[in-house]
Amino acid sequence: TLLTTVAALCGCRTEHGSRWRAAGYNLLAALLQTLTAPFVVGWVWSIMWGITFVNVSVNKDLQEVMHL
Repeated sequence: TLLTTVAALCGCRTEHGSRWRAAGYNLLAALLQTLTAPFVVGWVWSIMWGITFVNVSVNKDLQEVMHL
């Protein structure tokens, strides 16, 4: 998205009337993506740990059944 900002300023065609307006929108989108990326990474990390905990629990239960 940040690269698109540079492309808009260098003369790429845009749907907006002004190159500067298109660059501003793209810069805002890039900034918002940068700010929200840690939340998405944390969310995925949390899901992965949840899956790991369930797998460890299931494996432990299976091992206990096998020893009985």
